[in-house]
Amino acid sequence: MKQENKHFLREIINKANEKEISFSYYRSKKIILTLGVIFILTLNFFIRYGTFTLPHFGNDQSSYIGLAMKLDKFGFQGYNLRHIGLRFNGEQTIATYYETKDNKGVLIRVFERRGINFYNQSLFHAPPLFSYLIMFSHRIFSPSQEYKAKANFSERIGLKESLTLQFYCTIIPLLSAIFVALFTFLLGKLFFDGITGFLASFLVTVSPASILASQRIWADETTTLFILLSAILGILAVTKNKFIYLLMCGVAFALSLLTKNSALIFIIPLVYMFYFIGNDNSPKKVSMLKKTSRLIFILMVVLFVTFPWYKEMISVFHSPFYQPYQADISKEARDFILNNARPWFTFLVNIPYQLPVYVFGYLALISIFAFRDRKDKYEVLCGIWFLSYLVILTYYVSRSEMLGPDDRYMLPAYPAIAILSARYLIKIRNYFYSRFRYIDLSIMALLLFCFFWSIKIITPAVYYEVIILKAPF
Repeated sequence: MKQENKHFLREIINKANEKEISFSYYRSKKIILTLGVIFILTLNFFIRYGTFTLPHFGNDQSSYIGLAMKLDKFGFQGYNLRHIGLRFNGEQTIATYYETKDNKGVLIRVFERRGINFYNQSLFHAPPLFSYLIMFSHRIFSPSQEYKAKANFSERIGLKESLTLQFYCTIIPLLSAIFVALFTFLLGKLFFDGITGFLASFLVTVSPASILASQRIWADETTTLFILLSAILGILAVTKNKFIYLLMCGVAFALSLLTKNSALIFIIPLVYMFYFIGNDNSPKKVSMLKKTSRLIFILMVVLFVTFPWYKEMISVFHSPFYQPYQADISKEARDFILNNARPWFTFLVNIPYQLPVYVFGYLALISIFAFRDRKDKYEVLCGIWFLSYLVILTYYVSRSEMLGPDDRYMLPAYPAIAILSARYLIKIRNYFYSRFRYIDLSIMALLLFCFFWSIKIITPAVYYEVIILKAPF
């Protein structure tokens, strides 16, 4: 009897020790992963913080700053590029934006000298949210200062003075890039696991197109941020079956549309998400009617939030997605000449060339859509997300004289290809783990090579006032 009791007690102690070891392992893994994500976010900042000292006087950049100034002074009725004056300091290194009684204003005349003649409109054609964010940032960080930014390089203007001068406008795309990395991690973790999310977060952090876009006053990183938020909330809505997530998903998607029109493409993966992804562990199947009603509700939320903007667009341009047109602009304006000279397959080739590890994402796409084996729904979702942007944007820009294949247009699809690449890389690692003892070391070497390759490509582009990243096209 005593021996049986001893055996019973020993069994209880062993099980308790097993649980304690399991809990300790889980806790250690969680701590390491958290530290890894903090490292990625820190790396993200230090790769991009040069934006504080860079000049920001390109076409889109000066437009967004000028629009923010107009919104601050006149509200939405001033959302156009008219009546914007420009004043430069003696060395022509700092541009100050101010309102003027001149109908055209100085900024429009600057664009006309560059061969761009379509900005003299009563309403600016691009959605206003990004300009509003710059305006609010200015009110928070520079309330007593005029709207200013560096116009060209000057070693006399150091980091401290640059922060005082243009922190308000540079912090928006920089913060957007940091949150894109964080949300990519969260989405990868939701779809698969923490390691996939961590690797995907690293990939979007070191992607050259992202590094360039986040160091310009451009709306692309902020658009990507809202699309990612919409994706996360959409997944939570269909898996947790909670109304609040559904509502917030609609709001996030609406905000992405109010930042950039190309966000509309995300409706394709969103439809797939609501019809084909759900809580597989639930004993109750979600009916087609309920899935459709969820999607209709999201679209109603989007319509409600975006209605004032689209109503204004229709009243002025007779179209909610008006795109200005200027004949022969690809032969007259330098930026348009450079962009339209690129081949139609620029997106397809540039993405893996600029970060070679994205080749694994392309292999994943082939595996998902070329073979008939059982498919992971989340992998299919990522594939549809990426291909929707790739196919639609490639077709659209190849037929447009106004828009060439600028790498930053594809940024909203980067989280999808990054997650697919990370997922496929982990599958390869697991396959070779027992066959090749140096597989982990090889993957680390590959990621390190991609990091330095990315920095090599992007450094010359960032520190010159370029609009396109010619790598290779």
